[in-house]
Parts: sequence; structure tokens; C-alpha cells
Amino acid sequence: MEAILCYAAAREGATGGNAVLRAEGRTTRTRQASETRTARMSMDAALEHRLAQEETGFFSSLMRRNASGTIRRAFRSWRKSVPWSAPATSALLLKGFLIAATFVAFAVLCGASTAWADAERAPACESPPCLDPLLLQDVAETERYVQGFPYRRYERHVVPRPPWACPLKGWLHCLSIWWEMPHIGRFHIEPPPRDPIKGTLANGLVWEPHIVRSLEEHVAPGSVALDVGAYIGTHALLMGRLAGPQGRVYAFEPQRKVYRELRRNIELNGLANVTALRYAVGAETRIVEMNPPREIGVVEASGNRLVGKALGEGGVAVGAGGDRAEMRPLDSFGFGSVSLLKIDVEGFEDEVLAGAERLIRESRPVILIEILGGRSHPGAPTLGHAPPASAEELETIHATWRTLEAFGYSVHPVLDYDYIALPLPRPDA
Repeated sequence: MEAILCYAAAREGATGGNAVLRAEGRTTRTRQASETRTARMSMDAALEHRLAQEETGFFSSLMRRNASGTIRRAFRSWRKSVPWSAPATSALLLKGFLIAATFVAFAVLCGASTAWADAERAPACESPPCLDPLLLQDVAETERYVQGFPYRRYERHVVPRPPWACPLKGWLHCLSIWWEMPHIGRFHIEPPPRDPIKGTLANGLVWEPHIVRSLEEHVAPGSVALDVGAYIGTHALLMGRLAGPQGRVYAFEPQRKVYRELRRNIELNGLANVTALRYAVGAETRIVEMNPPREIGVVEASGNRLVGKALGEGGVAVGAGGDRAEMRPLDSFGFGSVSLLKIDVEGFEDEVLAGAERLIRESRPVILIEILGGRSHPGAPTLGHAPPASAEELETIHATWRTLEAFGYSVHPVLDYDYIALPLPRPDA
């Protein structure tokens, strides 16, 4: 009996020991599996971290804009499928650089060839009107001269003069002018007036009322109007008022001193839509000299008697001995929607028309033109101040007349040497 009990106890002890060993084995295997999983997770985390660092330099800005992570996942997939090494990266970057350089070189060559092919017909600047000088780079110097305007040496005059500012003698005449004529503007005029135009304005009277009436009739609101030979703004100021805030007026005056006065008169009247340009206008682009002002007789405002002599700043033409200026054709500026073109250039009319052929044919503006100033046409109304044109001068007038008719215009004398050219209906209209 005792032997049986001992055998049972020994068997039970052996069984318990085996159970302990089996339990310890299971624990060991579980720990090893856990360590393996942990190691694999660490490797995955390390790989994720490395990939995140690599993609930062390429798509960091795009990652911020793409919250869904689509680009991130695509990059990771591509990164895992392509072996990434320094030599491969360098080769890829070099290939991309060469492709980009080839594309840029091709684009530059194409652009240069296009520019060379279009050099003859390309405008001076990208968006018209092209107002910057092409040859005479004196903008800064001219601007300093304009800013030094001697205000104290000038008087201000209103045209037409209001009745309450008129002297008692001639008050009715002053009242009739103020009633009939539109408000032209205010002018800086240096006393004593240096020519008949300034003398007339200083007396509060309107210079060339027949031109004023034509301007009122033909300057369209919201359009572009050109004043070639603007002087001190004698008509440009009114053109600016007639064109309105949506319109534009470009006033050309090549004389340096007169250009400064024109600028200050535009400023005095607050006309932001009027632009003064110091260019002579002709058939080609070149540097020219103006004539110096010549001494002329000054006629009183009534036009009845000579009251003295002065330098005629208002009748200066292209010549020699005066201010240097850049000459430009009107077509070089790229003006469009021009309703009226006024030309007063002291015998240079044919050159102005030759350089404005495209503008005239495309915009069909009304043209107010002085032809051979100082010589009246036999068939024109006259004030009696200008002598009639000789046979040779009359042929010159008719040559300009025929040029306007060739553009499709009908020409009519207005007064003395001033004419109006009206566009005829187009045959295909």
C-alpha cells in the first residue's frame, strides 16, 4: 500500500513539473512573438519616418494644400517602387535640368525670331497709346524744367471773361461773348502778352471762335481727340471738357517753354483727361529743331490796329536754331477711337497727314486743319487780316486738299486759312 502511494505521489510530481515547463515554454514563445512584432513595428515606423523626411523637400507646399493626403500616398507608393539612391537622384535632376534648359532656349529663339520679323510693324510699346520717347531721352530734364514754373511772373485770366469782370467800356460786347461762347478755361499768361493769341486771351476773349464752334459740334463725349500744335492749350482745354471724364485729349507742343505753360494750364483747370506731349509731329521718327520765335506785329484784340511788336511764339515751325524735339508720326502712338484731329503746324500739314494715314483710315475723325497759315483761300470767308494766296501758294493748298480727298473726305473752307475735312460714307457701308 505504501508503495502504491509513493508511486502515485511521484507520478503526480512529475506531471506537475511537466506542466510548469510547458507553461514556461508558452510564455517564452509569446514573449518572442511580441518582441518580433515590436521589432517589425519599429522598422515600419522608422521607414515611415524616413519616407516622411524624403518627401518634405519635394511636396511640403503641396501637402499643406491637399489635406486628403492623396499626393502623400501616391508619393509613398512611387517611392517604395523605385530604388532611391544618390546617383539615381543626381541623374534624374540633371535630366530635368537639361529638358528645362532646352525648352527655355527654344522659347527664347522663337521669341527673338518673331521680334525680328515684326520689327518693321511692331508698335513702340505693348499697349497703346505709346507715349514714351524713342530717340530723345530728355524726360527727366524736361520734368525738372516744368516743375520750376515761375508762377509769380504770370497772371491768371479766365476765357471768356465773365461780365462782372469786364470794364464798363465794351461791357455789352463782353456780355455777348460770354453768353455765346462756352467756358474755355483759365490761363497762365506772362505779361506783357508775347503774341496775338496770348493778347486775345489776356483780354478775356475767345481765340478763333469759328474753331470753337466746330469743336463743340464734332468732339464726341468719351472719345479721343488730338490737338497737333496745341500751343498753351488754346483749344485743348475746351476739347478736354467736351470729351468728358471718359474721353482723352492728347495735346502736342514741341516748344519747351510753351510746353511748360501748356502743362500748367492743364493743371490749373483740373483736366485729368488731357495729356500734354512734347513732340513734333511728322511723317517719320527723328530729332528735329524748331525755329526760334520770330518778331511779329501785335494787333489789338479788336483787330483794327497794330499796337506793337512781340515774339510770335504761336507761329513757330520745324526748322533750325530753336528747341530740339523728337518728331513722331501719329501712327506710331497707336491711337484709336479718334473723333477729331486738329492740325495747326505752320506749313507742315502734308508731313503730319503722311504719318497719320492708318489713324485716318481706321478712325475716320473729323479733321480741322490750317493749311498754309497766313494765306487765305479765295473761296473762304475772311476777316481781312490774311492776304490772299498766290497762284503757287494756291497750288500748295490744293495739293493738301487733294490728299484729304484721297483719304475719302470732303474739304470745306471755314475762315481764311482754316478748313474742315468731313469723312464721306464708306462705299461698302
